[in-house]
Amino acid sequence: MMRLIQHDLKSNMTVRKKVGFIMYAKINDIQLYYQIYGQGEPLLMMHGNGQDHQDLERMISYFAKSYQVIVPDTRAHGRSEVGNVPLDYELLADDMLALLDFLAISSYHVVGYSDGGIIALIMGIKQPDRQLNGAVIGANYNIEQIRSFSNLICQMGYYLCRVLAGVSSFFKKYRERLRLMAFYPRIKRLDLAKIKAPFLTIIGERDLFISIEETRKMTTALTKGTMKVVKGGTHFLPMQNPQILNRLIDQFLNRKGVQACSR
Repeated sequence: MMRLIQHDLKSNMTVRKKVGFIMYAKINDIQLYYQIYGQGEPLLMMHGNGQDHQDLERMISYFAKSYQVIVPDTRAHGRSEVGNVPLDYELLADDMLALLDFLAISSYHVVGYSDGGIIALIMGIKQPDRQLNGAVIGANYNIEQIRSFSNLICQMGYYLCRVLAGVSSFFKKYRERLRLMAFYPRIKRLDLAKIKAPFLTIIGERDLFISIEETRKMTTALTKGTMKVVKGGTHFLPMQNPQILNRLIDQFLNRKGVQACSR
């Protein structure tokens, strides 16, 4: 069972409320849910689209042995509110930076899966001096990197939810999530060079959303990028084989290095 460490922090910008183990912070225009596990240097860990922090449980329990792991439910996911403004990755990154401000964290490690990886990249572009190092899993920096068939499915889902959004808040939430997947992100490749921290990019050999070549393109655009291809891996590596991810990321965060671009 993972140990939850709760810290009594004060902030002028927002107020936190606790209900048992449920922890919220008033971030921008929403109540953002988060948890903190373990002790050590701060490690922000972010889930993918349509998930919440519990989907990373086996990664959280591993890294909580050595780090203070901060795991939010990003806006419109899990127990966090949707808000009243259109969802985009810039907004999600601003939420995460505000959460770190709220927790009085000046520098941090970061691990992001899929959409969480996109958020991690934007955070590094916005505030490059705060990131110590990081890892992204199955992430892309531009919508054009997504395989055509996968993108078509996301667009179809988005337009369906847009029609049904007036019927239920359930479809409103999914409309916002699918809009992200169907039309974003739109990070410029040159902007990736603004990220100062070393980054490990991980891609599954059989990822149906993003190709190895597109991941390599992203890695080479980073100032200090290292790439790892997981043999037999799919887009869903944190659920499929968290043991491999934990080992690769742990080695990288501890500056032990991993074999770059291996198959």
